[in-house]
Amino acid sequence: MAGTDTASRICGNSAILFVRTALVAICGAAAVRIAVGALGADGYGTYAAVSALVGTLVLFNGVMEQTARRFLGCAMGRGGPEELQTAFSSLFVLSLALAVLMVAVGETIGLWYLVRRLSVPQEYSSSALVCYHLGVFLAAASAVSVPFSALMVSGERMSFFLVVGAVESAAAIAAALVAKMRGVNGVEVFAGVLAAGGALSLIVHIVCCRAVFPGVRLRLFCPAARLREAAAFLSWGTLSSVGNAVKYKGTSLVVNGFAGVAFNATWDVAIKAWQYLHGFCADFMQAFSPVLFKAWGAGERRRVASVAAWTTFASFLIAAVPSAVVFAFAPELVRVWLGEAAPPQVAAFVRCSVVNLVFDAASNPLTTTILASGRVALYHSVACSLSVLGFAVAWLLLASGFPAWTSMAAVAATNGLALAYRALHVWFILSRNSFGESTAT
Repeated sequence: MAGTDTASRICGNSAILFVRTALVAICGAAAVRIAVGALGADGYGTYAAVSALVGTLVLFNGVMEQTARRFLGCAMGRGGPEELQTAFSSLFVLSLALAVLMVAVGETIGLWYLVRRLSVPQEYSSSALVCYHLGVFLAAASAVSVPFSALMVSGERMSFFLVVGAVESAAAIAAALVAKMRGVNGVEVFAGVLAAGGALSLIVHIVCCRAVFPGVRLRLFCPAARLREAAAFLSWGTLSSVGNAVKYKGTSLVVNGFAGVAFNATWDVAIKAWQYLHGFCADFMQAFSPVLFKAWGAGERRRVASVAAWTTFASFLIAAVPSAVVFAFAPELVRVWLGEAAPPQVAAFVRCSVVNLVFDAASNPLTTTILASGRVALYHSVACSLSVLGFAVAWLLLASGFPAWTSMAAVAATNGLALAYRALHVWFILSRNSFGESTAT
C-alpha cells in the first residue's frame, strides 16, 4: 500500500510539473515571437548575445539545486525540525556566497568581455550594457532563490511551481508587449521587465516558503561542519558540471573546427530537440527525487531500492516513447519543423540526440540515488572522465574523416557507458554496510 501511495504521489507531482512546463514553453515561444517582431533581428540578437554571456554565470546553479535538494530531502527524512533548519541555513549561506561570486565575476571579467570582445551593433552598445547589468542581477536573484525552491521540492509542494511558472510566463509576455510600445528603448525595457519578473519570483519564493514552512528561518549562522559538508558536495558536483560543459560545448567547438559553422546550426537544432523532450524527464526527476532523498535520510534501504528501480523504468519510458517516434520519422519531422532551410545532416544529428536522451532519462533516478548517499567523490570523478571521453572520441572521429553526425553519436555512446556505470554504482551503494551515511566524500 505504501508503494502504491508513493507511486501515486510521484505521478500527481509529475502531472503538475508537466502542466507548468507546457505553460512556460507555450508562453516563452509566444514571447520570443512577439519580441523578435518588436525588437528586430539586431535588437533581439543583442539581447540574446548578452544573455548567453550572462548564462555562463549561472553554470553552477544546477549543481547548487542538486545540493540543496539532497540535503533538505535527507533532513526531512530524518524528521527533526532542527536538522531541517540547520540544512537550510547552510544552503542559504552557500547560495548567498554564490550570488556574491556571480556579481563579482560578472562585474569584472564578464563586463570586460562584454566591452572588449562581444560583438554587438554600435547603436545597441549602451543597451547591451543595461541588459548585462540587469542580467547579472537576475543571475544573482536566481542563485539566492535556490534553497527556497529546493525546500518546496523537498516538501513536495509542486503546485508552488505552477505559481512561479505563471509569474515567469507573465513577465515574459509583459516584457515582449511593453517592448512594442512607441517611445521606449525596446531592448532595455524588455530586459528591465524580465529582471522585475525575476525579483518578483524571488519574493514569491520567500513568501511561499515562510507560509508553508513557518519553522524554517533565514539564519546566517550554521554549524561549520555542516557548511563544509554541503560545500564539499557542491564542489564535487562542479566537477561533473565542467565535464558536461566539455562534452557538449567543447564538442560543438570541435564540430565547428572540422565541419564549419553550418554544422553548429545542426548541433544546436539537435540539442534543442533534446531539451524540449528532456524537460518532461526533468519534471519527473523533480517529482521523485524528494521521495528518494527522504527514504535515504530515514535509512529505508528497501524503499530506496524499490523507488530507484521503478522510477528508472518509468523515466526510460517517458523518454523512449517520444524518442522512438522522433527517431523513426526524423527527416519528416525536421522538414515540418525547419522547412527547406534545414541545416545539413540534421536528421542524423537528431536521431543520435534522442538516443542520448533515453540514456540520460534512465540515468536520472540512478544519479539521484548516488547523490542521496552523499558519497559522491568517486561518482563525479568517473562521470567527468566519461564526459571528457565523449569529447575525445568525437574529436578523433572527426579528425579521422568520419561524417559530422558521428560527433553526436560519440556523445550518446559515452552516455550509454555512463548509464551502465551508474547502475553498477547504485548496486554497490545499496549493498554496502554503510547504507544511510551522508558524508560528502
